[in-house]
Amino acid sequence: MLKPWKRNPNNASTISSTETSSSNSSSILTSLFSELDGNLIQQINSQLKPKALESGEVLFFADSPVDALFFVTKGSLTSEQDRQVFSVGDWITDVAFYSGDTHQLTIQANEPTALLSLSLTKYDLLPSELQLYLKKGLFKQLKKRYEGSFRSTQQISQQNRQLKEALFRANTQHQGEFVSSATAQQVLAKVPRLPVSSMQLLTKLLDPNSSHNEVVELIRQDPSLTSTLLKSINSASYGLENKISDIQHAISLLGIDSVYQIVISESMRSSLPDTEFFRTNHNLSLEISHLAFVIAQVSQQGKSAELATLGLMSQIGEVVVELLKNQSPKLASLFGQVDAASMGSALLKSWSLPSSIHEPLGYKGYPTFADPDRLPETVRKSVAILYIASIVRSILHKEEISAKSLYLNEYLQLLNLNSQPLEDTLKEKIIPALRRRKLGLPLSLRGLIE
Repeated sequence: MLKPWKRNPNNASTISSTETSSSNSSSILTSLFSELDGNLIQQINSQLKPKALESGEVLFFADSPVDALFFVTKGSLTSEQDRQVFSVGDWITDVAFYSGDTHQLTIQANEPTALLSLSLTKYDLLPSELQLYLKKGLFKQLKKRYEGSFRSTQQISQQNRQLKEALFRANTQHQGEFVSSATAQQVLAKVPRLPVSSMQLLTKLLDPNSSHNEVVELIRQDPSLTSTLLKSINSASYGLENKISDIQHAISLLGIDSVYQIVISESMRSSLPDTEFFRTNHNLSLEISHLAFVIAQVSQQGKSAELATLGLMSQIGEVVVELLKNQSPKLASLFGQVDAASMGSALLKSWSLPSSIHEPLGYKGYPTFADPDRLPETVRKSVAILYIASIVRSILHKEEISAKSLYLNEYLQLLNLNSQPLEDTLKEKIIPALRRRKLGLPLSLRGLIE
C-alpha cells in the first residue's frame, strides 16, 4: 500500500548534517548542477530544503498540486503509472511545474531515499539566469522521460500485435476440421430438421420479394404453424394477461416479426430433447434473436428479420456438440474442443438455408479474438450484430464481458455505434426499442428492461 510522505525531523536533521548542508554536500550539488559555477550553485543551494522518504513512502500522488522540483541525492524512486525509475542525480517534476497544475504520476520510494526540493515560490526568487538553467534542465529530464515512455509504448504495441496474432492462430488453426469427419456428418444427419411448414415460413420471410400479407396468409392456412404460435404465446413464457385465440389477434398485438420469431423458435425447440441444457440454449438464442433484431434497427445495418433468424440459430452449433457428447459419452471431453460455430454453420447449410444465415454463423466466435478485418466482408456486419447482441444480453444479465470485449470498439465502429459508450446506447436506444415490442419478448428478457 502506498504511504503518504511525512516529514521526519530526525531523518531531515541527518540529511541536513551529513548530505545536504552547503558545507558537506558540495560534491552532490556539483553533480546535480554541473554546468554552473560555485557562486550560482550556492544561490540555488540557499533555496533548497531536504526531504527524506522511507521505503514505500510516496513523494507525491497523481492529481496532487505541483508545487516543487525534486533532486534525488540518495536511493531511488519509481513512478506507479509507467514504472520509470528515478535514481541519484535525476530531477523529478512535471510540465505543470510552470503552471501550478497537478502531477501526472504517483512517485514512490523503492528504498530509504533522500532528496532536495525547490518550491515554486523559491524558484520565483532565483535570478533569471538560474531559472533559465533549471528550465533547460527540466526539459532535458522530461524529454528523457517521454523518450523512455515512447520506447516502452512501442514495445508494448509490438507485443500486443504478436499476442493478438498468436490468439488468432490458436483459435483458427484447426477450425472446421472436424466438420468433414464421418462422425460429424452422421450426427448432422440425425439432427431433426425443422418442420416443413416452418421451413416454408422461414424461406418466405427471408425472400425480399415476399410481402407481410403472404407471410400472414401462410401462417393462417397452416394448422401446425397456427397451433405452434398459439400454444407458445399463451404459455407462461410470455405471461400475457388475456389468452389469444386467433392468428390475426396475435399479429395485431405482437407484430408479424415477433410472431415469426415465436413460430420458428418453438419449431426448433420442439425438435430437440427436453433437457435443461437444450432449454437453456433455446432461451438464450431467443433473447439474442430479439436483441439482434433491435440492434439491426438501431444501427440501420442489415435486415432485421434476417438478423432475428440468425439469432434464433445462434446456439444450434452448441446443440450439435451436445448431441455428439450424448451419443459418445466416453468422448465427451474430446467433443468439448470441437468448434461449435462450424458445426452449426454446416448443419444450417445441410438444411438448405440461405448463405446469409449459415455463413455468418461459422464466424460467430471471431469477435472475441479477431478484429472485423479478419472476417469476409460479406459476413462482417451480420457477425458484428450477433456479437453486440450477445454482449448486450450479458450486460442486461449483469454478466462479466471483459473476456470477450477485446475488439468491442472495432465492432461498434463497424455498426456506427461507437459515438458513445455501449451502456448509453443500450439505455437510450436499445431498451426503448425493446419496450415498444415487449409483448412479444420472453419474460426472461422482458423483466430486464422494465
